Amino acid sequence: MQITINDKLYDLAWGLGAIEIYCDAMDCDIDGLSYIGDNTDLKRKQKAITYLILAAIQNGLELKNEVLDVSYRTLQLWISEADQKLFNEVMDDFMKSRYFGKTVSEHIFGIAPTEEPLKKKSRSAK
Repeated sequence: MQITINDKLYDLAWGLGAIEIYCDAMDCDIDGLSYIGDNTDLKRKQKAITYLILAAIQNGLELKNEVLDVSYRTLQLWISEADQKLFNEVMDDFMKSRYFGKTVSEHIFGIAPTEEPLKKKSRSAK
């Protein structure tokens, strides 16, 4: 997935690299990813979401041997002004990303990926 910040397109590269960057920034282990869904500490949640997206941007840039040129505050402004649908797509993209062979949602949050329900075949009219 890509997002545009100040007229520049950035790849969001999730996975192990982004999670490591996030954990270093938040001074936590892998369980610290639960902060993004923690509604009991909104300050920590906001910080976690910002660092999570920033980590994906940094990981994407590093994979292309480019330097991080987005600041924490610039990203906070982008998050504040982003269309809700786009923000939800970013978070959904993270939840569907892979970590040690499983999606983040199933590996870390215990939520198995949803599958489309099978449609029942309609009976033919006799």
